[in-house]
Amino acid sequence: MKANSALGMNEPNTDVAQRTIVVVGGGPVGARAASALASRGVAVTLLSTEAFQPYNRVKLTPLLAGDVQFGEITTANLTDPDLPLTVRTGMPVTEIDREHAYVRTADGQVWPYEKLIIATGSRAFVPDIPGRGLPGVFTFRSAEDASALLARSISARRVVVIGGGLLGLEAARGMLRRQAHVTVVEHESRVMPRQLDAGGGALLAHKMADLGVDAHTGVAVREIAGETRVAEVRLSSGDVLPCDTVIVCTGVRSSVRIATREPRRVFHWDVMACAVTPRFRSRETSKRG
Repeated sequence: MKANSALGMNEPNTDVAQRTIVVVGGGPVGARAASALASRGVAVTLLSTEAFQPYNRVKLTPLLAGDVQFGEITTANLTDPDLPLTVRTGMPVTEIDREHAYVRTADGQVWPYEKLIIATGSRAFVPDIPGRGLPGVFTFRSAEDASALLARSISARRVVVIGGGLLGLEAARGMLRRQAHVTVVEHESRVMPRQLDAGGGALLAHKMADLGVDAHTGVAVREIAGETRVAEVRLSSGDVLPCDTVIVCTGVRSSVRIATREPRRVFHWDVMACAVTPRFRSRETSKRG
């Protein structure tokens, strides 16, 4: 992997020799695009908002469960020193200047490009639940989230997971492995409602109970309560679930802020958006002007 080069400077550099393909986003799509291009000899700079090296997001669950270490889930081919690839972490992009063909990161550096790929992925969605800002409320989407939960798991004793989809059940499994008592709350009539029918959901809930995980289905969260930190979750059914930790796993939303801030100026034949979300289907480019 290359060290920081003259691409990082305080004013735009329009020297074509210093230009490259810039990929904004260090998630799975961005990392794969950067790796594929670099393996073909194309100079690529990958700018990731996260402070961690790009990693396999699917393996955050075994990381939380203690089955793997972080070094085992990083995207290995991005560290090949023979590739023309520069990876910069902790570099959120705050501006895209299409006219001068560069992006600016939060630290003030500018990164000229010949082509720009926007692959900012998605972020955890947290519903407007009263008490969601209390200490002890977590999401489970990123390595930063997993790191915070790992630290919390040392003292967590009673955990409520809001969301009974695949990610919620993975979070529940991880915390169960950390010896916490776990309760899953799902507003649909069964767990994993997108993947299972009623019969399958019932079988899974029975298996969860055998493992020691309680499931409340067909009920909404009315409030996360506590004076100074999380103490309980109150349900629409009137049930109250005492807890010291809440994990919100209620889906994701596209991270399109930087791409849509100035849509008339951003999209261009030299700018591509990659995603697997309803907002950007697979790969989209827009015509000049």
